[in-house]
Amino acid sequence: AIRSALAAPILEPSKRLIRMRYGHTEHFVGREDKLNEIHEKLWTSPTATLTQGEVQIVTALGGVGKTTLARAYADQFWRLYPQAFWIDCRLGIETEFAAVCDLLFPELANAGLDPNIKAKRAFDELNQPTGRPMRLLILDDAPDEQAIMRWVPRAGRCHTIITSRFAGWSNPREVCNVWVLEPEPATRLLLDRAGRNWEALSSDEHAAVDRLAALLGYLPLALEQAAAYIGAAGTRCSFCEYVRRFE
Repeated sequence: AIRSALAAPILEPSKRLIRMRYGHTEHFVGREDKLNEIHEKLWTSPTATLTQGEVQIVTALGGVGKTTLARAYADQFWRLYPQAFWIDCRLGIETEFAAVCDLLFPELANAGLDPNIKAKRAFDELNQPTGRPMRLLILDDAPDEQAIMRWVPRAGRCHTIITSRFAGWSNPREVCNVWVLEPEPATRLLLDRAGRNWEALSSDEHAAVDRLAALLGYLPLALEQAAAYIGAAGTRCSFCEYVRRFE
């Protein structure tokens, strides 16, 4: 088997094809364990994945950070995937897959094909079991299992991450539940996003940071918005002042 492998022609490096949405997750905190959980589950059985694709479903309520977590995974583990494609389910699954087809097959981009035909062509390509580069497919904001599972490649050369508010998935092993942040990373997010240094703040400001994180229920989206406002206001708005206005 080793001799046969050595005798096989060397494959040329695959061209990187990347279709991502949103920028780099600059203020990513408190989810390192979830990143590792997703990574380990996707890569647990490398032998099995040659013939069967791995899927991870990130499920949570709105504002908890599902999309940010998926984007952070793509940022951290990009070296493992020469090709990565982001599908925003809110924009139409077929439309988004048709756009992926244009990347995979540039010669078809202006061929006048029906978007549904192009979408199926892209999916069939992602579903190839062998002879393809390793791919990452992110299906963001999927409505439910029935609407999305027929668009999940099950071949071994494509790993799929699904984000969704839907909680009733049939395979619990594939589900990664995400909750609000713990207090410490929540306060860290407030400080980092607002551009404030903990050591430079007064004791009143320390208490206000903790208070604000609790008032916002440690919800990442709410923390992000509050901290962005404080950061933009600069010296015109302290954490104490924001808490006063909020209450």
